[in-house]
Amino acid sequence: MVDPAHKGKTFDPITYTFDRNKRDEFLIAIGESSPAYLQEGAPLPPTIITVVSFWGGEGLESALQQIGVDIWSVLHAEQEYEFHEPFYVGDTITGRTHVADIYERKGRSGELTFVIFETAFANQHGSPVVTGRSTIVVRGG
Repeated sequence: MVDPAHKGKTFDPITYTFDRNKRDEFLIAIGESSPAYLQEGAPLPPTIITVVSFWGGEGLESALQQIGVDIWSVLHAEQEYEFHEPFYVGDTITGRTHVADIYERKGRSGELTFVIFETAFANQHGSPVVTGRSTIVVRGG
């Protein structure tokens, strides 16, 4: 069981500055061939925000460990994004994550704990660009 006292817990921010090379690497990885993303001043593909936690430092895996969850007992059940404004090559994005909710449900295989992480991403000017919500299911409560 995940201790419900972790609800509201915040984690160290993660920061990443997007450059052209990482943009191009991402476009290749997702099979995107539209020249629109390559034009000078064009916004980055919105889903590139997903990689900030991989390229920018400790991400969800670290957060799970910090609240006592064995990462081998989890399922990443859902991911959603709310996009507030575009971001661009050269922008430095900082994500601040907290535990938004923890609740339990009974499944066919036993107790399941749902942990909702919410990350607010802002650019170097402090303007919100994306809010991400990750739903993690922990088997065995």
